[in-house]
Amino acid sequence: MKYSKAEKNALTKEEYKRATAAFMNGDTSAIIEDCAIRVTNKNDVYKIKIVCYNLSDDGFDFQITEVYQIENYDYNIHSENEDPAVIIAKGVRDGYTQREIEALLQNNKFDDGQIFKRFSPQSGRYYRLKKSTGRGERVSGGKSSGSGLSEETEQSEAESKLKFSLSEPVEEKGNLIAVHNIYTDKLVKSLKLGGFPMPSIAVIKSDMGHGNYGECSFVFDKSTIDPKTDKRNKVYGGDAWTPTYPAIEYKVSEKIADKARRKYYDLYEKHGEKVRGMYRYAVTLEDALNSKDDKNNGGEQKMLDKLYDDVGMMQIYRLDHGEDVIGNVVKREEEQTLNEQEIALSKQLLSTFGNRIEEIAAKNGENPLSVKKEFFNKYHDEVIEAFKKYYKSTGMSAEEAEAKIADLKTGTFTMLLTKALRYKNNKGIKVTETVDDEATNKAIRNSINQSEYKKWIDNLFKGAEEKSGIWNGKDFYTPSGKRRNFDGLHYEETLENVVKVMRSEMNSDTLFA
Repeated sequence: MKYSKAEKNALTKEEYKRATAAFMNGDTSAIIEDCAIRVTNKNDVYKIKIVCYNLSDDGFDFQITEVYQIENYDYNIHSENEDPAVIIAKGVRDGYTQREIEALLQNNKFDDGQIFKRFSPQSGRYYRLKKSTGRGERVSGGKSSGSGLSEETEQSEAESKLKFSLSEPVEEKGNLIAVHNIYTDKLVKSLKLGGFPMPSIAVIKSDMGHGNYGECSFVFDKSTIDPKTDKRNKVYGGDAWTPTYPAIEYKVSEKIADKARRKYYDLYEKHGEKVRGMYRYAVTLEDALNSKDDKNNGGEQKMLDKLYDDVGMMQIYRLDHGEDVIGNVVKREEEQTLNEQEIALSKQLLSTFGNRIEEIAAKNGENPLSVKKEFFNKYHDEVIEAFKKYYKSTGMSAEEAEAKIADLKTGTFTMLLTKALRYKNNKGIKVTETVDDEATNKAIRNSINQSEYKKWIDNLFKGAEEKSGIWNGKDFYTPSGKRRNFDGLHYEETLENVVKVMRSEMNSDTLFA
């Protein structure tokens, strides 16, 4: 493998070795269109790199041209045209620019969770591709080892939160209204609190629509936002940074936590790793209770809702009721890896060599490249004659066939001979067996009584949330070294306390836009 000095950080040493091995062994599961190699991350199978290359003149080595990275790679691809790895490889091979490749990715409906990045030899870093705009976003680079190859190229995006507004207030005469939009679930929470804690209010013309941030709109009187009414009110001519609702933290009930732990270890003693999925709920229940993401703000009910739909826990429910887990539903797919011309040529080569074609395969640790080259040299005349027969069968004259063969490199001959062996072994058909997650999950859900399962979950985890509160900003330990309890670290979630925390976030300024 050849590469420039700047490209060394694109791959770890382990990835470099695996890419080279895939090329030398002709690994069809890794090689894409004979122009790129798919390399998986040893620590994360859903992170892959696409190493694009050009063959050397003799066909026995390759020069790296581009390296791309896909995070959260979707293995459930139904055709090559939908596989982003193939799209990227073909785009680089066909000379597409980065913007054109971004456009190709944009035109295909991929899972939004997939992240595409391109390695820049100039900076030695990966840049995220933005399908919507085509602009790149820089991410941090990897740590270089003494060999010049990156030990790790785990990239983290350099994210920053910008606080911005106009330096001078903008005044406009006319029919203006002050509006706050909110989603219904948050409205219910505000009603329970008894009011809106520091709502972000938009000042707009009355004939303008304002459907962002929720389906419920509340219109406020001018005095609500007028700086003359309250000096803390500030009106800006554009978007402004405003404090967000403070995070709610939850204290776990030790009684429930102890019951869940006992249940887990009892099941683990009987079934071993089959119940490992219960660990995060039973042994680290407090973490599960406080787990937050885009759709989950934490708390007991959110945790229970997640458990009600957790197929892994449904499998454990089966074990607890004397049944074995449901096996994976396997989806078997066949793919023809050879085109019509390659199949026709393979038939001609097999007609010439018969079982001798098997000599091109390396055995007992032999160097694959050396074995292929030795085969070509040993049977050179027969190889050339077989190729002539094939080209003549396509309608070429003898002179045209000879001219065509004269342009072929040794590596091209050996590559096509290897494909002939593949055709002999399996007709060039690659069989892929993958787990059908959707069908497997459906089978698990249908195998149990959902009502009884929910009762089982409730019996284990209902009551896990003993209390909730807002962190008051105090250290976990007192000056004397004593650990503060939950009440000593949290305010009760009331309207007054929420506003207190939000004001401390933004130095007592209220912002409107």
